[in-house]
Amino acid sequence: MREGVLLKTLGATRRQVRTILVAEYAALGVLGALTGLLLSFGGAWALAHYALEVTYVPALLPALAILAGMLALVLSIGVLAGREVYSGTPMDALREG
Repeated sequence: MREGVLLKTLGATRRQVRTILVAEYAALGVLGALTGLLLSFGGAWALAHYALEVTYVPALLPALAILAGMLALVLSIGVLAGREVYSGTPMDALREG
């Protein structure tokens, strides 16, 4: 919120602030999903290799679907949470903080 207010105070347009927020949340979504997928693939490989003694073949298509779903979820939550930045003026937001 404060970052958006600062950007608006410095003259950024709503579109620029929205683009920055979307880029931040997209990076968070991709990094979070990749971390989860990497950990799950590692755990599944270890389980298949050591406990079951079978070869592990990861399912890449469902993994990509999960990555896309997580990205969409994080972006939608982030944009909905950042609505306050777009609606008010910089002065209103600075008075609240």
